Amino acid sequence: MRASPVLAVALAIAAFGCARTVPESALYSYKRPLSSPGAKLGGLPPAVQQTIRAQTGSAQIRDIDKLEHTGRTAYRVMYDDELRFPPLYVAPDGSVLYPDFSVAVGAGEDDFGVMTGGAARGIPIGDLPVNVLKAIQREAPTAEIDVVNRITSGESTYYEVTFKGRDPRSRLLLSESGAVLQEPKPK
Repeated sequence: MRASPVLAVALAIAAFGCARTVPESALYSYKRPLSSPGAKLGGLPPAVQQTIRAQTGSAQIRDIDKLEHTGRTAYRVMYDDELRFPPLYVAPDGSVLYPDFSVAVGAGEDDFGVMTGGAARGIPIGDLPVNVLKAIQREAPTAEIDVVNRITSGESTYYEVTFKGRDPRSRLLLSESGAVLQEPKPK
């Protein structure tokens, strides 16, 4: 026995007409901002990065927060293994702090901090010449890098560094050799 075409169409409408479409946003599971502990670590002042590595090595970082307390800044590093690695508090100069921001261990005397990662925008820190990295550490050892831009003028290359929390007009302009410049001079 064959079903009539009208009956087949009616069954198809009944079966598919009741289906609801689910909005794409309900199926999409990525809802958090684009940041990671590694990116946050790369944006910290070099002295803070160095202290974190010295204190905990390669322990898995869960999150890093910038804190303000009585006019002082500190960075709280939280680890996946909280039993072995309680939160670490670090001052911008690399000193290890107690949770009340008093100094537990003073900053080291190293004259060159290790810088990795990169700024949120611009050139990644790892792509900068060593002389430029040394100049940034020398000129702004406790500052957080916001953006590093490469400027090319003729055959010369310059690096413009801006810092988080500072006047955007205040910047550090460096030659490839690490010399601090006022304005790039075209050749």
